[in-house]
Amino acid sequence: MKEVQKHFISTCNIALSALCKTDDINCLLGWAEELQTLRKQYQEAEMRLTELQNKYRAAKKTARRYKLWADGKERHIQQEWQRIVVGFQNVLQVVQGKAQAALTDSAVTKQLDEQIQALQDTLEQYTTS
Repeated sequence: MKEVQKHFISTCNIALSALCKTDDINCLLGWAEELQTLRKQYQEAEMRLTELQNKYRAAKKTARRYKLWADGKERHIQQEWQRIVVGFQNVLQVVQGKAQAALTDSAVTKQLDEQIQALQDTLEQYTTS
């Protein structure tokens, strides 16, 4: 029986030594290292993805704020333009009214000057005669 045990142990040792060749152990260790490297790369990729997502959200938020600002600026410019146009039209109407009044007044003044001249001429006729 001891011989059978010895033979069994010997056979197990031979089988173990065949399984545990140096190349196999190195291969397993290499796979473990490669697995660790892949895990680190995966974690780094996740961190970069999170960072890029945060940058994207920030850029999107900035773009949205700029669009709102630009729209507000455009509305402001349009309102100012309308204010200037209305102001110009009002001033133009006032100037046209004053010009019309001045033309009308000069016509009246001219007419009165002609009447005065006629009266003076008539007066001279009577005083000289």
